[in-house]
Formats: sequence, C-alpha cells, structure tokens
Amino acid sequence: MKNFTVILVVALVFLSSGCAEGTIPILGGEPTPQTPEEQCNAMEGAEKESCFISLAQNTGNAGYCSNASDEKIAECYAGATVTAETNFCESLEDAEKSKACVLKAAEISGDYSYCSGITSGDERDMCLLNFQLESMSEHFCNQFFSADFKDACFIALAIKENNYEYCLEIRDAGYKDDCLVANAPKEKEAGSRLSDLDLRD
Repeated sequence: MKNFTVILVVALVFLSSGCAEGTIPILGGEPTPQTPEEQCNAMEGAEKESCFISLAQNTGNAGYCSNASDEKIAECYAGATVTAETNFCESLEDAEKSKACVLKAAEISGDYSYCSGITSGDERDMCLLNFQLESMSEHFCNQFFSADFKDACFIALAIKENNYEYCLEIRDAGYKDDCLVANAPKEKEAGSRLSDLDLRD
C-alpha cells in the first residue's frame, strides 16, 4: 500500500508540473525549459515551418532550413544569410531558388550589395530597382547593367544631391545635356558658365 501511495504522489507531481506541455519535471526544483528547437518540433504543419524559419533567421543557422518546405526554402536561407553575414544562398543548387534567396536577403537587410550576387544583368537591375531613392549613391548607380537604368539613376542622383557633376556620368548625350541644364549652378568658380564645363563622353 505504501509503494502505491508513493507512485500515486509521483504521478500527481508529473501531471501538475507540466509534463503534458513537454517539460521534464525535477522533483524539488523548477521544470527543465525547452530549447527553441524543441519548441519548434512540438508544433505541426505551417506553424512548425514558420517557427524554424524564424529560428534560422534569429540564429543565422541555415541548418534549420531543412524543416522548410520547397516553397519557403529561399526565404529561410535568406534570413540565415543576413544574420550570419554568410551567403548561404549560393548553396542552393536550384538557380531560381538561389536568385529568390538573394532578392529576399536584399529585401530583409535593405542592403543593395546582395543584388551583385545575381549574374543576369537584367535580373540584377530588377533587384536594384527595389531600393528607394535614399539608397542612391555613385556606387549604387554603377551597379546597374543597363545603360538606360544607369543614366536614369545618375539623373535622379543629380536631382537628389543638387549636384550637376553626376550628370557627367550619363552616357546618352541628350540626357546628359538635359541633366546639366536642369542642375547647372549659376556660378561654378570664377564665374564659369555651363559652356565652360569639361563634358566627358
């Protein structure tokens, strides 16, 4: 009878200490907390997947992406890439998923330098076009593959900075002249005029 009473008490301790919730009770102490990985594994379906994607981004550990579906794998690797500052996107064998990973990494981080990892010039330009005017700089504009996009970027940069010198980077002669007229200073140095500027080809 005594043994049954002990077993009953232990069983009640287990039940009251949260065993059903996945913790391991320690008699006379606090229950052992679950690790983040254990918490994710306790979930199911989309909730479990979302948990592991967040865990990959928070820790920079792309190993957790093995729990991501085919549709979410690029997003998961992108999050880990940004946090770890290691390009896990390159490890994706599928070219489309690798590109999608780079695009997502650029979006998450707000860092246009990720776009340089895209080999296709047109697709790299599309990646760069996602960034706002605040990101523009001479270095940024020079990342464009398309001459038209590059010219448009330098026109916008000249207007943004109110600096006609950026107009000199424009390849198209007509756009360059329009940019210079719109941004020309009334006076450069010693009263020089627009016609005195040394225009580069």
